[in-house]
Amino acid sequence: MEETKRPINWRPYLYRYIVPLVVITGILMAWTWERPEPADPYPMEVMEGRVAYRFRGSYNRDFNDLNDIQLKAAKKKGITPAQTRKELEHKKGLVELQSNDHYKIMELTHSVPYVIPEMAQLLEEIGSSFVGVLSEDQLPLYRPVITSVTRTEEDVRKLRRGNGNASENSTHRYGTTVDISWKRFDKVDPNDPRDLSEEELKHLLAMVLKRYHNQERCYIKHERQQACFHITVR
Repeated sequence: MEETKRPINWRPYLYRYIVPLVVITGILMAWTWERPEPADPYPMEVMEGRVAYRFRGSYNRDFNDLNDIQLKAAKKKGITPAQTRKELEHKKGLVELQSNDHYKIMELTHSVPYVIPEMAQLLEEIGSSFVGVLSEDQLPLYRPVITSVTRTEEDVRKLRRGNGNASENSTHRYGTTVDISWKRFDKVDPNDPRDLSEEELKHLLAMVLKRYHNQERCYIKHERQQACFHITVR
């Protein structure tokens, strides 16, 4: 009588030898796997041979919306001028501006950081566009700096005593107007060894502002003496 062969039970061998071998192989592969180096937060290669930002227009010709034009828009869209800051604080229809990722409010002496919502929205878009261009090009980030916002009648009188060129009919009284410096820009990361010149950043700011000016979102005056772009929302 022929003896029946029993099938070999591989299960003990599988758990005793094969599974541990697979686990050990996986661990060894993990140890020897070459992990990619972290991305350089300050890539110097993007600075080499790059073409600097350049505004292809004229600051004085392209941004020459005079006070009477801006004043008409400010009166139509803005608040009734406040006599004092206490009165301004109780006015409805204003929002407070605070420094954020897209712009910086410098320490204000003759104005307060309150504007109508339309101006706040425009300013957010301008700052976001400016920072966005730098970020997309992997360049050091800078924020535009706001140097003047809304003034009370009391602020205007004090300013005129120290500056005879300050306008008595300032559009800054209506919550519709801000000044953005073209000479000061706030570097976001002081540890970034790369720098962009103030001149180039002014060119970039003008490029961004021109877009919103062409869209008829605002009036703009290039102020040489005050080193700012004087902007009124439309």
